[in-house]
Amino acid sequence: MLKCKPFNPCTYFSSFVCTKLFCFMAKHLLFIFAGGGIGSLLRYFFSSSFNPLFARFPLGTFLSNTISSLIVGLIVGYLALKNVNQDFYRYFILAGVCGGFSTFSGFSNETFTLLKSDSYEFALLNVALNVLVCLMAIWAGMKVSSLL
Repeated sequence: MLKCKPFNPCTYFSSFVCTKLFCFMAKHLLFIFAGGGIGSLLRYFFSSSFNPLFARFPLGTFLSNTISSLIVGLIVGYLALKNVNQDFYRYFILAGVCGGFSTFSGFSNETFTLLKSDSYEFALLNVALNVLVCLMAIWAGMKVSSLL
């Protein structure tokens, strides 16, 4: 029987380098994994709670994208001003929570569904509001964080 060896990057590097690299990556991946789970649950809550309120506009996705953008602006602005350990903020909050909470695929699918149902004005409104309001939310978050 043919046995395949699993790829082991440590055979190409010293064990010290590999151990440090693995510990570094494992911590970041754990932060992203935990934050992403929280963000995904929040997105589900927002979509299931707010989308049914307006039959023709995906309010839950719009709110989750906007709030996530505001959080990104707050954190990025905060990190630019403070000398803090950035791992928790960058990996847990930005990549994890905000990455799981905001949803470009959901936004795209809902826009496509609006287009498919000939709701062109709501599809355009959805695109315009998500892009413009999310950009303004990041800007507002950065401005607020500069005041802290």
